[in-house]
Amino acid sequence: MVNSNEEGLTHESNWATLTFEVTHKHSAETHTHENKEEGISMYLFILGSILIIGILFFIFNRKK
Repeated sequence: MVNSNEEGLTHESNWATLTFEVTHKHSAETHTHENKEEGISMYLFILGSILIIGILFFIFNRKK
C-alpha cells in the first residue's frame, strides 16, 4: 500500500498475479486405471451438508 496523490483516493495498491499452465499430456492408451466411484454419492454428500449446516444454524441462532 502506497499513499496516493489522486483526488478521492487515500492509498494505491499494486498487486501482481503469477499464473502457470498445467497440462495433462498423455494419450488414452496410457490410461490403465478405471474410474470407480467409491464412498458416498454426490447427492448424499450435498444433502448431508445442507442438513448439518441447517442444524448448526438453529443451534447457534437460538435465543438464550
